[in-house]
Amino acid sequence: MVKTIPKGRGFWIWHLDKCEGGNLDKIIEKCHACNIEWLSIKAGDQGRLWSQLTADVVTKLHGAGIKVYGWSYDTPASIRGQIDVVKNCAKIHCDGFII
Repeated sequence: MVKTIPKGRGFWIWHLDKCEGGNLDKIIEKCHACNIEWLSIKAGDQGRLWSQLTADVVTKLHGAGIKVYGWSYDTPASIRGQIDVVKNCAKIHCDGFII
């Protein structure tokens, strides 16, 4: 699913609701102020989808010129679920998935 490779300054987000209170407008403002070109937002854990990375989040960030990548914490025991997390990132139009 590699669509693009992250370039420039980026930031990793574990809990979106704890970053500027989950306010995407404030997150976008901070990204622009700090020249952040991409965000990698946690999309899953041990093969379970996390609900914070949605198509709406991706669309809003893309509209602000910010690329979006998913990431997840995984182990060999959760391979099948991990595949579903990656497929979901593709489905909601993330720019890629960072392993």
